[in-house]
Amino acid sequence: GARERHELVPRGEQVSGVLVGRNLSDARPKQRADLQLAAYKGWVYAAATARAEAVAAVDWCLFNGEDEVEVHPFYDLWDNPSSIYHGYEFRINTLLHLYLTGNAYWFKARDRFGVVRALLPLSPRMVSVIPSPSDFIAGYRLTNGTDTVVLDRDEVVHHKRPNPRDPFYGLSIVEAASGAIDLSDYISLYQRSTFANNAIPATIVQPAAGTSPRERKQIKAMFESFKGPHNAGRTAILTNAIENVKVLEMTPAELSYLAAHELTRDEIFAMFK
Repeated sequence: GARERHELVPRGEQVSGVLVGRNLSDARPKQRADLQLAAYKGWVYAAATARAEAVAAVDWCLFNGEDEVEVHPFYDLWDNPSSIYHGYEFRINTLLHLYLTGNAYWFKARDRFGVVRALLPLSPRMVSVIPSPSDFIAGYRLTNGTDTVVLDRDEVVHHKRPNPRDPFYGLSIVEAASGAIDLSDYISLYQRSTFANNAIPATIVQPAAGTSPRERKQIKAMFESFKGPHNAGRTAILTNAIENVKVLEMTPAELSYLAAHELTRDEIFAMFK
């Protein structure tokens, strides 16, 4: 008879994404994955984790055409893919790899009869595609330090996001949102530097005429002691050795960073919807 075709689908709504972004096709797979995985912090961490947890928690089921398959060995494998990962953790791991790097890989561990008994996620930073002139993909190269293993094509399940620029590797959401992510990082770095160096706006202190070098050092030390976020709001008592104190206000460009941070956050979240 005709071979049955089973399709795994989630119950309820499916999540889709919008993918456009910069070209990292010149980078090697490991370098490319490292760059993208490094973005897993801040707003990207919040958005990617929230989406992965929501999708991983969906009640999945098998269908044969329009008929639901209620009993199948795959259910056991899907809930307990290996002794290392339980089903929920396995799905989150897979989804995060897919969102962050555009690629997720499973190694199919078979028994001596060729039956798949376990699914093991492979890190995208360790896997590279081996192209074939005749079969498109000949296999996959798994590299860990100086150790390399070549896996046959049927030993690996390769999930990848759509990528019109590269037929072998997927285009990640991180690539799609790279501009917003970079801008968010720059703003965060600027804010951290500002708080680390000074919790109040930059200040110009004009010593009184005749102030000795020792008194100038004491005045500088006093104002330096008010730096840092833990000193914000403290009160400084000025001495007769200080003639004038001028506080430099933040420029409109600096004030706009706060609004820009919110815009980049919204753009990143929109990419992960």
